Parts: sequence; C-alpha cells; structure tokens
Amino acid sequence: MRTTILFAVTFILRMNVSAQSTVHHPVNDRFLDIKPVELPGGSTILFTSDNTGATIDDDFIPGSIADINWGVASVWHAFHINTVADVTLNYCGTDFAQPGAFADYLFPDRPDAREAVPANTIFPAPCGDGNYAMTFNALAVGTYYVAVGYIPSIAEGEYALAVTATPPEATGHRVKEDVSVR
Repeated sequence: MRTTILFAVTFILRMNVSAQSTVHHPVNDRFLDIKPVELPGGSTILFTSDNTGATIDDDFIPGSIADINWGVASVWHAFHINTVADVTLNYCGTDFAQPGAFADYLFPDRPDAREAVPANTIFPAPCGDGNYAMTFNALAVGTYYVAVGYIPSIAEGEYALAVTATPPEATGHRVKEDVSVR
C-alpha cells in the first residue's frame, strides 16, 4: 500500500511539473517588451512569429479604444517611421486567413493609448492565399504598434506580417500640415 501511495504522489507531481513546463507564451505577448523596428521610407520589414498562447495581460487600459474595439489576446509588433509614409500591412503566407485576427488599425506610441489609427483601405492580399492587406495613408512620423489576435483553433499559429513604407507622394496621398504623433 505504501508503494502505491508513493507511486500515486510521484505520478501526480510529475504530471503537475510537466503541465507547468508546457505553458507557452510568445516572446512578443506583452507590448511593453516590444522594441520598435526602424522602417525607412521605400522599404519593407518582415515580422514572423507564432501567436499560440498569447494572453491579454497588460495589453490594454480598461475603457481605451483598444480595449473596447479589439480586446482579444494578442501578440505585438512595432515599427518606427522617420518620415511621413503610406504604410501597408500584408499577411501573405499566414496559415490562418481570418480577418478578425488582424486589427485593422494601428496604435500610435503605445497600444494602451486612448486613440487608434484606422486603416484607410482593407483588401485581399495580392498573393491570393485568402489573407488580407491594409493600407494606412500618410502616417505621421512616430512609432506604431500592430496587434495580431489569438483566437484558439481559429486564428492560431505561425504567421508572417510584411510592413511596407511608401512615400505618400508616390501614391497620390496628400500630407497634412501636422504630421507628428502625440
């Protein structure tokens, strides 16, 4: 009997340790840990990651635009532009083609801010894999955060996000006088 109890306790302890060690949180789960990447005009940067296990912890200020309009567990990326630019986010190559998993706005400066920048256009990505792309016209100089939502069994797994900056003059968009992010 003593051997059975010892075996049972050992088995339960091993199961508990094993379950704890398999918890996975992506490295880009918390926006506070994200370092913005420079996005020079006329260039593209590629973010790749896996949103599996993302949490909503510390993502949004309660009542903020991000909390009200987005409010799902997310992973984050950030970029910084030093000149006004049209910026396109393109999710070609992502296994899950779920438009609800991709925020259609950017968060200037920090994602817990009280404001967000909506996409000017959302369209099927040119690669034809069922994913989406979106363009933000004449973005002001500054840092912008991008949320990629985690919806278990629907929008979950590895993804690719290409971010391209184009001078607004090249696309015919007018630049406003005040081009700084608050």
